[in-house]
Amino acid sequence: MKKFIFLGIFSILISPGALAQVSGPITFEKKGMKKVIMQDNKTLSAKQLASILNADQASTREFKAAKTNSLIGVASMGVGTVFLGAGLVYTLKAAQATNDGDLSGSTDYSNMSGAAMLVGAGFYLASLPFIIMSNSHMKKSINLYNSSHKTSSIDKIDLNIGFSGNGAMIQFRF
Repeated sequence: MKKFIFLGIFSILISPGALAQVSGPITFEKKGMKKVIMQDNKTLSAKQLASILNADQASTREFKAAKTNSLIGVASMGVGTVFLGAGLVYTLKAAQATNDGDLSGSTDYSNMSGAAMLVGAGFYLASLPFIIMSNSHMKKSINLYNSSHKTSSIDKIDLNIGFSGNGAMIQFRF
């Protein structure tokens, strides 16, 4: 009987370390040409990162700002890509018109090509501040998450032993 009591008390005292659901910090690691976001030596996908950062109250605001800035920057890059593609098409049409001997058509297509490429380059340049701000907000969000989640040990352990209406009670909070 003493062994069972001893094992019961020992298992209650050791359970916070074994049952605590504490995960490690989120880190950026460079693998080749890209940066990978890792937690507990596992690569996090975008959905996993979003669910982790949205669950934490401290990092939610910064994460939403990062997401908004990223959306604006990527949309601007998409529009710039469309204009650069149109500029390439006009360049090919100008070359074809030159080969066919139509110099006025070649000039018109060359002018449209230059304008489209300048507008596309402008959209790309306009997207850079949004992408930089998105990265900055993402780093702040991850730093806030890491600072609000301690990974070293459990801060508070409560063990309450008492009597209830039906018998004895052990309440263990960690």
